[in-house]
Amino acid sequence: MRWALLFVGILAIASLVADETDEYVSQGAKVDSKRIDEAVKKAVAWLKGQQKPDGSWIGTGTYMEMYPFGTTALALYALLKGGVSPKEECITKGFDYLRKGGFPGTYSVACLILALSALCEPPKPEQEVEEASPEKLKKMRTEVFEDPEKRMRKKAQELPPWALDWLRQAHAWLCKAKTPSVWRYPGKDPGETSKKGVGAHNSMVDASNAQYAMLALFACHRLGIETPHQLFIEVAEYYLKEQEEKGPEVKGFPVPVADLPVAQLKKMLAERLKQLQEEAKEIPLTEEGKQELLKKLRTEVTLKEDPYRKFGAEQQKMFARGWGYLPRSQTVRSENETEECFTPTGTMTTSGVIALSLCKVALEGTPWYKANEKRLCQAIRDGMAWLDKHWTLDTNPNSGPGFSGWRYYYFYGLERVGAMTMARKIGEHFWYEEVANRALSENQSDGSWQGETSGSTRPNVTPFSHGPLWNTCFAILILKRATPPIISGGDKTIYTGEGNLGGKGPVQPPPGEKPGEK
Repeated sequence: MRWALLFVGILAIASLVADETDEYVSQGAKVDSKRIDEAVKKAVAWLKGQQKPDGSWIGTGTYMEMYPFGTTALALYALLKGGVSPKEECITKGFDYLRKGGFPGTYSVACLILALSALCEPPKPEQEVEEASPEKLKKMRTEVFEDPEKRMRKKAQELPPWALDWLRQAHAWLCKAKTPSVWRYPGKDPGETSKKGVGAHNSMVDASNAQYAMLALFACHRLGIETPHQLFIEVAEYYLKEQEEKGPEVKGFPVPVADLPVAQLKKMLAERLKQLQEEAKEIPLTEEGKQELLKKLRTEVTLKEDPYRKFGAEQQKMFARGWGYLPRSQTVRSENETEECFTPTGTMTTSGVIALSLCKVALEGTPWYKANEKRLCQAIRDGMAWLDKHWTLDTNPNSGPGFSGWRYYYFYGLERVGAMTMARKIGEHFWYEEVANRALSENQSDGSWQGETSGSTRPNVTPFSHGPLWNTCFAILILKRATPPIISGGDKTIYTGEGNLGGKGPVQPPPGEKPGEK
């Protein structure tokens, strides 16, 4: 059996694919990279045009107007991932606006962390090589093959101290804002308690907000800001408890982060990076050499050893078990919490898979993990099985009227699932090609993507809606495959304490100093 590791640049998703390599190559070619570049360019221009004079993005619709801070941070994240320079005025004005806002809630702070971490992303290897002079190429021949996290942390050191301090304080706030299980949307974060009775504290949490928080903690991890193990244990226990108990069996397919030890995945990638680095040293400093280096950055590598055969993961059974927006175990429900809030959907099942994948990376090797490895990995596989069983791009899968308007949020969830699980396919679906082509087909002439409206079956309740701003941000992030892979080439981390880094608000920079400037 042949197994392939694909590197689309070094920061792309590493995927383990069965002996369908030829099919994979032909399927992958169905996405037109030029169309993607053109669509992102137009979307970025449209998004820039939506910025308010004060530097914010607000948008229109029921929810967008509730979260100007989070919406602004999400727009900054999308623009930076879309290729906008941190020094452009729209970026500096956006961060100027955010610096005045403190830490207004979990969703907003999580998006802030994502935006700040995007300032630290090094250029894509292909871009660096293409723009390099022969003199610079000599140094880059080895640097572009360094561990991506190491490169990112080097880039972070270029930020002014106040910006790094802001990031650390946001991380500390997010850790403190977690309830005994996960996070929640509006309320007196952190630490509000309920007086409705036993079990009612669950109403303070939801899988959507928890998804953003976990992605932010992963971004902090990549920058060397580590989170206590106990937090991940509590998050893992929540998702393990709230997943459907039973589900139909689904034909098995590879889910690398669940099927294989994280340590083994890291070792495989580290060895490949080292091999590429040694090979690159022999490349001549010519235009032909530059093209050869670019080819290596995009090369599909066939592994001699089948890692699935070694670990026996291909024999694992999978059962479609998903997650809902609110916890199944919640015993006290308000009049606004209809049954569909507890029904598994595509958006919330991506949340469960993402959260548990991150918990595995954080906890592997700990006593808790050793005691819970089997059920944790099975839960990730079964979440992926649910996505396969309910695969559709026409709606947010299995959603009722109240959650039907989150299709692009679901698409973005699939992009994050792909990065977190390292799965090239979900069942028989080449998820990126299908989602990207669907998004491209729905791109509007002005560069945006339409907003959405969800219905409601409840009397006297106005259906919520959101304008095109959120979906345009999601589309940029999807097309650019913005979520970094869960495993990089190395495993060194910098532990910075228990997440309680102090501080009541972001440190203000000297007058005139912007993010990305010394």
